Amino acid sequence: VAEKKRLFYVGTTRAEDRLILSGTLSEKGEAQEMLKWLDTHLDICGGEEDLPSLPFRLNVLRRLESSTSTDETLDDITPIEFPECLPSVLEPTGISAAFSVAELANYARCPLRYQLENVLRIPIDDPSETGLDETEMDNAIRSTLARIRQRSDTENLDPFIDQALENYSEATTESTAALRTYINNFTNSELGETAFSAANTYTNQQVHADIEGHIVDGRFDRLFQDQAGHWQIVIYKTGDLQDSEAYHPEMELYSLLAHRRYPEQPTVTINIFFTEQARSIQKHFSVAELQEITERWQEKISDLQQGNYNKNTDHCCSCPYADANGQCIITES
Repeated sequence: VAEKKRLFYVGTTRAEDRLILSGTLSEKGEAQEMLKWLDTHLDICGGEEDLPSLPFRLNVLRRLESSTSTDETLDDITPIEFPECLPSVLEPTGISAAFSVAELANYARCPLRYQLENVLRIPIDDPSETGLDETEMDNAIRSTLARIRQRSDTENLDPFIDQALENYSEATTESTAALRTYINNFTNSELGETAFSAANTYTNQQVHADIEGHIVDGRFDRLFQDQAGHWQIVIYKTGDLQDSEAYHPEMELYSLLAHRRYPEQPTVTINIFFTEQARSIQKHFSVAELQEITERWQEKISDLQQGNYNKNTDHCCSCPYADANGQCIITES
């Protein structure tokens, strides 16, 4: 229980922009687990009748060690210090909503696809010959390449591949062979050579930024500093590169995240590498273009929040909700 509370404390105090807490009530309406801890140790609730107002009210005025604990194990650990003075009322942050890059990119490609995938959550038939579906293989590729920081790491890929597949019991010999091929496709590519020769490199970087009052989060699979001293972004993809324009919205969003992180750069370069085909697409965005992109995305997010889910047939050839003939599974009627 004490370990759970320590993890709970760490998780809640890492929030930068906003924190959403959820919990459960017993059949009698009593707070349980996290909500009970908040009431017992921090005196937030002030009584069961105040539980519904938790997202809007905050009364934390005491340190944890000064509160009465019914859990003796908690008293044996190092006391957790809370700030002396915390606000009694939550102040508006100005944050309207939070979205992932994948969600917004789906909406930009086709609002109907966003509705099917992110609202209705219609499953996608994803047959695989390697024992892993596309998402699992995608994760395995990212996990493996995140461990490869420089050229010398590619001399023995077996330990990296084994670690990436250890959590997938359905992985087969074909999975291992396919993963090794995809990894080699990147390490032997021109983009891979450039990335591995960089003096400064980071992998698997989770990032987020305030885009005109909305929180947008994503992940840079590889971040490296090129010879000009500019940071470039690499995103790994599986599957076929059938429609390069379908990835433009995603690249725009990543460029906005990169610009928020490195505002002094005159241009932002985004690379998407398709590991199966050993091909990549690259786009450069200037500061002026990024300003226009920001305004366009503000309009798109507004349309999304209003529930506009119109169909866009321009990218049906690469949509998982298209039939064998490349036609949308949702008919006009």
